[in-house]
Amino acid sequence: MIQHTSTIPPEFFERRRQVGEYVSALMLEDLEPERSTAY
Repeated sequence: MIQHTSTIPPEFFERRRQVGEYVSALMLEDLEPERSTAY
């Protein structure tokens, strides 16, 4: 595995993780609208 982490700022991964969680929450709301009030 080639390491590219030295050239990529850690904020990039943190931002991707937050976006991933946000998209996952939206997809859960779309799949289960009755549980959308839990967010």
